[in-house]
Amino acid sequence: MVAGAIYVQGYPEWLRAKIAKNEASTVDFAAKLADLVAASAAAKDAAKTGGVASSGDPIAALNPPKPAVASGLLPGVLEGQDEDEDEDGDVIHSAEPTLTLADDKVSKAKKNKKRKGSKKKTKPPQQTSPPRLPLAELYPNEQYPKGEFVEYAECNLQRTTAEEVRHLSAINDMDDDFLRDYRKAAEVHRQVRQHVQTIAKPGISMNQLADAVEDGVRALTGHQALETGDALKAGMGLWLRTGLPIPVAKNAFTVAPNPVYENLLAAVKAATDTGLKEAGIDARISHISAAIQEVMESYEVELNGKTIPVRAVRGLSGHNILRYKIHGDKQVPFVKTKTSQRMQEGDVFAIETFGTTGKGHLQDDVGVYGYGRNEDATPASINHASASARSLLKIIDDNFGTLVFSKRYLERVGAKSYHLGMKSLVSSGIVECYGPLVDMPGSYVAQFEHVSTISLRGGRRNVLIEDAFTTDNSGFAVYNDPANEKSFTDDAAVRNGYYAEVEGMLRKRLSGVSKVVIFDHTIRRRTKDSPRQPVQQVHVDQTPGAAAVRVRRHLPEAEAEELLKGRYQIINVWRPIENPASDFPLAVVDWRSTSPEDFIPVDLMYPKRADSVHDDDDRGKERLPDPETYGSIEGYEPRGETLGVALNEKHKFYYMKDMTPSEVMLLKCFDSRGEGMPGGVKGLAVRTPHTAFIDPHTPKDAPGRQSIEVRCLVFYE
Repeated sequence: MVAGAIYVQGYPEWLRAKIAKNEASTVDFAAKLADLVAASAAAKDAAKTGGVASSGDPIAALNPPKPAVASGLLPGVLEGQDEDEDEDGDVIHSAEPTLTLADDKVSKAKKNKKRKGSKKKTKPPQQTSPPRLPLAELYPNEQYPKGEFVEYAECNLQRTTAEEVRHLSAINDMDDDFLRDYRKAAEVHRQVRQHVQTIAKPGISMNQLADAVEDGVRALTGHQALETGDALKAGMGLWLRTGLPIPVAKNAFTVAPNPVYENLLAAVKAATDTGLKEAGIDARISHISAAIQEVMESYEVELNGKTIPVRAVRGLSGHNILRYKIHGDKQVPFVKTKTSQRMQEGDVFAIETFGTTGKGHLQDDVGVYGYGRNEDATPASINHASASARSLLKIIDDNFGTLVFSKRYLERVGAKSYHLGMKSLVSSGIVECYGPLVDMPGSYVAQFEHVSTISLRGGRRNVLIEDAFTTDNSGFAVYNDPANEKSFTDDAAVRNGYYAEVEGMLRKRLSGVSKVVIFDHTIRRRTKDSPRQPVQQVHVDQTPGAAAVRVRRHLPEAEAEELLKGRYQIINVWRPIENPASDFPLAVVDWRSTSPEDFIPVDLMYPKRADSVHDDDDRGKERLPDPETYGSIEGYEPRGETLGVALNEKHKFYYMKDMTPSEVMLLKCFDSRGEGMPGGVKGLAVRTPHTAFIDPHTPKDAPGRQSIEVRCLVFYE
């Protein structure tokens, strides 16, 4: 047993009061769980019952989930760590075809269930690859993913400045329609970006990537060609046609096929996340810039045997976005600055960062990558332009406004013989041209930007980030990815059908996957009157040593040793079955809130067997001795190792409220390239602590939770 592990049992009184007053804060992607406070009495109670040491008022949902499901797990058995088979219908299956699926009770119950006349269920539409299904079909009610609502750590909500007063009209516009348009743009970004990341590999041309972006954006917005009000910024900016222009959602990422540059990519991503974390009403831009630079420049890259520091790029910056203009009048540099500017209520910011292995000073290079309308151009200069220039300017104003565009976009909207007109507009200062920026020869530059427009309003900020939680940064991720398999009652169908779906989903969601080996799955079908209920213990399924053993166990010796030299992961793919999983939901800990000393190796104890035949059957986890003879392990032997998790008040707990069978959660159990591993990448999550917890808001008559968990070895190129 692990002293200091967490026993989850209810809501603290302060939170009950907030819920009663309807003051609990909403977190739509995942409900943040409450602070953990150690309590010696709870620890003693846990010891008496053979449970784990408790923490008093441990985990609570800030936004109580809607009623849904109830379930149970075996005592002494962790979520994702089951007995081989038990009377409650919870069965673990290996990838071998010889094992059966559900027990007789489940089968008979289904056979004896009375048939009811019901309407034919309409299968929800699923996005294609590449994405071609319009968002209007995927979200007919325009209920797009809402992003993340983040409470301000520190801000003076009582102080109102003159500038904030001027923003009141803008704030009034920040209603559901305003944010809906932002979220729509963010969802376009998310789907297109995910596709582009899967094809951005050596051998593909830049034009092919640009076509993939353009085709995806047009398909998702429902436009087969660019129309008035639509435009693409250099990168993946999107301006939605809504009658009046709306603020722009931006996104940028860097792809490096050679893993030697992973630390550079990790640096810009971590710096961007830091900027988002520090943003808020009254936040000093100088403080945000300093924090970005500190995180960025804590990274190093090994190149040709030399350790090269990552530097924040000077001269570029994040910025606020005005109603009709992508680059506003406030800048968020990547290096410490002496500006006295603050973020104000009503501001909309795009947080992005650039990092380099060079000097950090970018210079104009030969060539032009894009053009942009100079909104400050005087009427006189426009009137003196040639007829061809004025005609071209009308096309620019009608289609792009002040957004950056390239020549290919002009050609797409029908502009012809525009070269002389463009030359005239540039020489007159009406249109500005943008050249590529470079650092010193031999250096490398990376950029990262979430779909990261943040709107500052009230006492919290809405961060439009699909990437708020990923297996790389937090260790877990949730995706809307409906399965073709629905009942999960046929073992052959699960192995022959659902396994392939899981592998395809992993290859789609995780970039650079070269091989997936599924080694077992677990199906839980629980009843609320089961005498044995979930063990609420925070844990990680494998230690690094146990992960390597898995690779050697499930692959031929020569292949295993070769794959162990590269990057490999163990990913658990968890999905509810039939009903939303709201009772005993799965809570996860953001890896970024953990420390290495939080994790304690725990031997998996199994009853000794009369024979010594090795059968690979250690998928069921520890069976602990009788609590009354706690110090004795007679009759048991260690045959595996997991990680217990010690109490740490810095841990940030999350869960996906009302998670449906159409959604899937990826839990990273191990990553060989994670921070702290040999050759690991700083900021790359190693593992995901998780646990089940009791939700007191689930009604007594709610159906038992049902779920399937598929365990996978994932290898990378």
